[in-house]
Amino acid sequence: MVNKLAEVMKQVKYIQKTGHNTFNNYRYATEADVNEKVREVLADQNVIMLPNMKSHTVREHINRKGNTEYIVTAEVEFTFMDGETGESISITVFGEGQDAGDKATYKAITGAQKY
Repeated sequence: MVNKLAEVMKQVKYIQKTGHNTFNNYRYATEADVNEKVREVLADQNVIMLPNMKSHTVREHINRKGNTEYIVTAEVEFTFMDGETGESISITVFGEGQDAGDKATYKAITGAQKY
């Protein structure tokens, strides 16, 4: 299993930054771009990735415009399973998301998966 994940790391060296943040004027690799490339190479290795959100916290924050936003920190466990041997490896990562509406949790999960 470790050798298959190492092969994925060898093949996924750089992901093009196709996203653009107009508010802060910077480019970034979108979650969809990362997801597409990584899942494609994982599939070539017969490895699947299963996410599991283990916990999350929410806190209020006043942004620079004086509006209330919500910051969510999500603890997500990703399990990689080998389709040939059944062997698995799990890792836990954290992601954060900030939003004025109901999207902070989704942003936190996206961040955990992407980074």
